Amino acid sequence: MEYKKAFVVDTSEIEGRLDPFYYKVEFLELEERLKRNNFQYLSKLTNKITDGTHFTPTYTDSGIKFISVKDINDFKINFNKTKFISKEEHTKLIKRCNPETNDILLTKIGSIGRIAFVDESYEEFSLFVSVALLKPKHNLIKYKYLGYLLTFEIISQQIKRVLKGIGVNDFHLEDIKKLKIPLPPKETQTKIIQIMDNAYKIKEENEKRAKELLASINNYLLDKLDITLPKKEKIVSFEVNSSDIFGSRFDPFYYKKVFLELNNLIKSIKYVKLKQIALIKGGKRIPKGKRYSEVKTNYKYLKVKNINKDIDIDIDELSFITKATYQEIKNYKIEVDDIIISNAGTIGKIVIFKNETNYKVILTENAVRVIVSSSLINNLFLKVILEHRIVQSQLSREFIQTTIPKLSIERIKNLTIPLPPLPIQNEIANHIEELRRESNELKEKAQRVLKDAKDEVERIILG
Repeated sequence: MEYKKAFVVDTSEIEGRLDPFYYKVEFLELEERLKRNNFQYLSKLTNKITDGTHFTPTYTDSGIKFISVKDINDFKINFNKTKFISKEEHTKLIKRCNPETNDILLTKIGSIGRIAFVDESYEEFSLFVSVALLKPKHNLIKYKYLGYLLTFEIISQQIKRVLKGIGVNDFHLEDIKKLKIPLPPKETQTKIIQIMDNAYKIKEENEKRAKELLASINNYLLDKLDITLPKKEKIVSFEVNSSDIFGSRFDPFYYKKVFLELNNLIKSIKYVKLKQIALIKGGKRIPKGKRYSEVKTNYKYLKVKNINKDIDIDIDELSFITKATYQEIKNYKIEVDDIIISNAGTIGKIVIFKNETNYKVILTENAVRVIVSSSLINNLFLKVILEHRIVQSQLSREFIQTTIPKLSIERIKNLTIPLPPLPIQNEIANHIEELRRESNELKEKAQRVLKDAKDEVERIILG
């Protein structure tokens, strides 16, 4: 049984909100910590707090960049995939919301709390309502100190406490203005900026190295298999001989040159059909009228959204189902070391199921289990091949292009799989597993460095 900590709120402490959530212990404890230190409301530390236009503008093919939540991350603005508005519309919008060098952007709708510093190198841009613009008073607070601090737990807890909105969270401007900001002396702010600059530099270096390790897998695998893949084509039209047409597909996409070249390439080396080395079994939808369990049980349900190729499945994220529901569909239970392939919606997500818990897990109807049935194939090597362009291109080619993309089990069974000798498979699997282990360690180290820096800064400003 789970017990929750009780707490009492004095009537003098009520701030216009009567809901219990607002007065949870962790929020009240944070309030006490902030009161014991020098803080100021954000409105007192800024010349202006506003947000972008509340109206969807008329988009153009070129012109002034128009920034929304998706364009902001890691203290930077990504201008590569922005929308555009006309110069005339931009001129109207900046009368109310004019981003300038050393201002701060804060995302306030949907993905809340992302920060970007407005750099002097940036070109002109306008903002949508989902992004707030903060203009710090530079005589009181250093903009980088404020920007970094806005990503800390002491701020995210304040944000969590006041969020509004049904479905899509909305951090309103009046609540942004009320954020309590610890305000140490300027020299302490400078020290904190140095700590955070250094932490993010180390984080970026580690993440870059991790990305490079993962990128090296592609060339390593192709070298070991002695395969040179055809280049991705940029062709508007192409010709196919009638002798090349096979099966029940007659659409042009299926016969793109790159697919035909890849198909011939794989067949030039030793290969098998997936069904020759593995059993492929589909998943199951929760039966109609049945419900997920609102209490903890020993039974869970794996959906496509729970599949992440970079990490093992997080069992804790899976939904509970009742024992009765499990008994009805238990033939669709996933076993340890099954390879899972998503085959509807998002096609081609791959993971090996590793379950170190006592949960029994049922597989969604939008994925299949691949169960190795041959001593000729290494399970981890098969996962690596299924993730690679060699097979992912086949998946892209084979799915039925409908509103919700769907790949039949029969087409998965007929995927063409390169089959080098088992010793080479083992070598490839072990090497790639080591690369991924190193990559994950670098990512974890990057996060630890950042957490340690934030912990140090909190000790400096809150004791």
